[in-house]
Amino acid sequence: MKLLIIAMLFLTHLLQAQNLPKGWPWKGIDIMAYAVNSDPQALQFIIDNKIKYVRIHFHKKKVMQDYNVNGHEALNLNLKWAKEINNKLSLSGIESFITLADFPISLKECINKKDVSYWKNKACIEQMYFDVNKTVQYFKNSTILGYEFLGEPVVMKNKKAFQPENWRTVFKNFINITRKIDKNKWLFYSPGPLGLPTAYNKVTPFNDLRIIYNAHMYLPHKYTHQNIEIHENSYVYPGYLRFKKWDKEALEKSFLPLIKFQKKYNKPISISEFSVVLWADGSEKYIEDLINIFNKYQWSWIYFNIGELYKGWDARFDAKLDKLRKKNYTYRGEKSKRFSTLKKYFIVNKKDNNATSYSRE
Repeated sequence: MKLLIIAMLFLTHLLQAQNLPKGWPWKGIDIMAYAVNSDPQALQFIIDNKIKYVRIHFHKKKVMQDYNVNGHEALNLNLKWAKEINNKLSLSGIESFITLADFPISLKECINKKDVSYWKNKACIEQMYFDVNKTVQYFKNSTILGYEFLGEPVVMKNKKAFQPENWRTVFKNFINITRKIDKNKWLFYSPGPLGLPTAYNKVTPFNDLRIIYNAHMYLPHKYTHQNIEIHENSYVYPGYLRFKKWDKEALEKSFLPLIKFQKKYNKPISISEFSVVLWADGSEKYIEDLINIFNKYQWSWIYFNIGELYKGWDARFDAKLDKLRKKNYTYRGEKSKRFSTLKKYFIVNKKDNNATSYSRE
């Protein structure tokens, strides 16, 4: 009996280990769906540089504002643009998945996901389900790899961030909606608050073998987002922030809950969004240290981004602050500091010398 139990456990572990996405780990870059119209050169840049994996980013609220449309119309535009992007990428052997981060009905209804009332509003929750259903239906016969629905779930209470109480239930419904339409595409799950890797302490897997367990990485936030607002301090990497030293060792420690989750359950792990503002001192070292950590554990990773109207993250630009902390951007394309840092890592399935070994398809 004991031998039978051991054999069953081994078989279960083996089946789980084999259930990793084809081509794993994916290494790529994020592009906004509306870049098709606002910045068509962004898509061509990806194709020219042979980046193998792309995260197509829907931004319904921005589209609603810029095109004076409601939530349903904004989703339709994003779907149309994403299809155009995916088709063009596919012709060049590039694969993509979709992320949908906001679910507004109008510019006055279901806008603030950080508000506790949002998660108790039946209309807001139903809007999530409607958008998920429509997106999966739209791409059910496409080459899209999968979907990341709401990568940063969060509510704010007394200026502190928490996971919404019903987030896991909501995500289970995302799974159910998707599987009624499509059995094969991958879904990305991010825990709250904010999809942080530190939020994995109490996460357990879902009963679905095509889930990618995901996180976003912007720690420490005051460093990665410095001087986005007008009056802020400037921080250096490696360096100290609030008496804590941030270097590669500290970054890797911040992933410990996610690392422990991976070792326990042997599931595919993704960092579907990470970045740092272009003008941050030491930012290229920060990016390289993170990528080396991701590669060590064989995690998928997607840099955020190119093709957004805000250039502070755009890997094609160099940027610096003047004495008044005004941002000055210079388009450098593939010769930019940021893209020069990234491009040597856009290699699919080349194992890092210090990589932890995990099974794959």
